[in-house]
Amino acid sequence: MTRGHAARLWAVGGAFGAAVLVALAWFFLISPQRAETAELHDETVATQAQIGTLQRRLTQLRKENSELAKFQAQLAADRQALPTDSGLSDFLRQIQVAGEATGVTVNSVNVGEPDLAESGGGLYMLAITMTVGGNGTTLSRFLDQLQRVQPRAVLISSVNLAAADPSTSINSTSGLTVNMQIFVATPPGAKAPAPNTEHTTSEGTN
Repeated sequence: MTRGHAARLWAVGGAFGAAVLVALAWFFLISPQRAETAELHDETVATQAQIGTLQRRLTQLRKENSELAKFQAQLAADRQALPTDSGLSDFLRQIQVAGEATGVTVNSVNVGEPDLAESGGGLYMLAITMTVGGNGTTLSRFLDQLQRVQPRAVLISSVNLAAADPSTSINSTSGLTVNMQIFVATPPGAKAPAPNTEHTTSEGTN
């Protein structure tokens, strides 16, 4: 009976010892390893997501780089529409070209003083009054050329058509007065456009 009791005690002690070893292995070996594995998994998922984002960005940059020439051409066109100086000489030549292309006579172009635009932000406005002569068809073409073809952006505020002879039709020679504004984008830190000290006039272009 003593031997059986001792055997049971050894069995219980062995089971308890095994349980203790399992517990120690869990807390000191298995559990930390599982935590490290979970952490590595989370880092892997985050890295894969970051790689996917970078690959999409790289694809976008490659596409943009392939279209660089188009962007540069668009920038050049935008700069012609909104230059960083008055660009009056170029604009007068463009008006003359428009007059020649449409068959009208540009009688005069008067440019006012530069004025800060209402939107601010270094944007200045030059008020321009222009008189041209032609018939209804050529004057219409000239206005279209002025707004759609020549590169400088213009804002026409008013037009006034007066027939040379009130008794004739609108398709006879008429005079057209156009009031408009062109704009100058002054770079940050730069001075405002130099004031226009005298009216600029272009006579008899056709």
